[in-house]
Amino acid sequence: MTHIAPAVPLLYLTDDPDTLPQGVRALAEQWPLQTPSVEQAARQLDDARAPVVLLSDTQHARHAIDLAQRHAAQVHALVLLSPPPFEEASAQPEADALAGGEVATLLLHGSELNDDEQARRAYAYKQAWPQAQLVYLYAAGADIAQRRPAAFAEVVGDFIRYQEGFVINRASTLLNP
Repeated sequence: MTHIAPAVPLLYLTDDPDTLPQGVRALAEQWPLQTPSVEQAARQLDDARAPVVLLSDTQHARHAIDLAQRHAAQVHALVLLSPPPFEEASAQPEADALAGGEVATLLLHGSELNDDEQARRAYAYKQAWPQAQLVYLYAAGADIAQRRPAAFAEVVGDFIRYQEGFVINRASTLLNP
């Protein structure tokens, strides 16, 4: 079972590092958190000697995906929160590092967005990247990390820690932590 060391930094791609969602702040209590611009993250990954975890909201999903594909050896895990439609987010859906499972990927959606269109979006990612983990978090919309901070931190924290051994809730297997 893969286990990531607590010192591995989280890179959260955001335009406003001063107003982080509560769930992201909760993760920062467990791992060092950085909020670089896309350009800073690319430079950091170019120079990285140790793996990082990339987290991205909807607006930065394409950048996070591109960074993960270009720097697969440095990206230990990729977490996409409510990613946009697959066609908008991924320039190269075939034969990329994410499709091959080189980068552990978590696709996190809120259950309140679980309409037919949202389901098609989510499964387009899963079809292109079969190794990715697709999770719907109960009672949340697109603002998962803000609306359900404890559940968000628990699910993402477990994914970072255990990757291929990741399960939603070891006690009950429910998606409602």
